[in-house]
Amino acid sequence: MWLADTQMNDWAEVDWQYQRTDAPPGARGSGHGDADYCVHTHFRDAVREGKPLPLDVYRAMNPTAPAIRAYDSILEGGKLMKVHDFRPGSERNTGEMPVGV
Repeated sequence: MWLADTQMNDWAEVDWQYQRTDAPPGARGSGHGDADYCVHTHFRDAVREGKPLPLDVYRAMNPTAPAIRAYDSILEGGKLMKVHDFRPGSERNTGEMPVGV
């Protein structure tokens, strides 16, 4: 590696790896690059301490639904696709699928 605009005189050898080096000890080997530890601890804290989850199912759908519909659009030659709002509201009750899904 060489960083421009620094006082490096030569290239530096770097051992690039995919493993995290900053994960807490309990996270090591938990899966998905140790990220499953974070999911577990957030869920555990929500259950034990009544804390809200940082990412609920509706927030998770914000990036997921458009990505899925973009793929659908590609398969159909770039056709314009509607992205449904999965949140409950005046048009649908909690637990009901949006119309046309």
